[in-house]
Amino acid sequence: VTAARALARSLNVATVRLEYLVGLPKIVEMARALGIEGKLREVASLALGTSEVSTLELTRAYAALANGGVLVKPNPVKAVLDRGGNLIWSPRRETRRAVRVETAYLATTLLEGPLIYGTAASVRSEFGFVRPAAGKTGTTDDENDAWFVGYTPDLCAGVWVGCDRNRRLGLTGTQAAVPIWARFMDAAHRDLPFRDFEAPP
Repeated sequence: VTAARALARSLNVATVRLEYLVGLPKIVEMARALGIEGKLREVASLALGTSEVSTLELTRAYAALANGGVLVKPNPVKAVLDRGGNLIWSPRRETRRAVRVETAYLATTLLEGPLIYGTAASVRSEFGFVRPAAGKTGTTDDENDAWFVGYTPDLCAGVWVGCDRNRRLGLTGTQAAVPIWARFMDAAHRDLPFRDFEAPP
């Protein structure tokens, strides 16, 4: 099986074999470069997402790929305006190169697979979101957590569905998170021009 098909279809055995070829230290190094700050256990299941990270961290990492490999520090405040609508304050945008632009583009190309023929194909077939997009579903073994993080050339969004008290949800990322993501992205892109991912020179 190819790496692309393994990623698109969530074929865990192939993913773990690839992890062994690459090496755990390099995987952790890449995760750190992409802004993952939480504790990452260097165990065989790391490549399957068994270390807990927040939806914000995960979405930030995917956003760096969408942004050509440039990591942007998230900020919850866009601006502060006075009563008349005049700008009083805006945060300084903090960025740094996380990965090479070519690496980000290749990762994006691989992450388009889940939406075209993999675990998130319902984004197109069922929900009608046909813009170029990339992303990945995720489900914990006990089905307590379901998520989907995906992006277009214009926007990255992450959806987590679960219970804060760690109860069984009984749904996969495909069933629970993908529909929310698809509906949100459809609404968010309504007035945006249609754009494709641009390959670097």
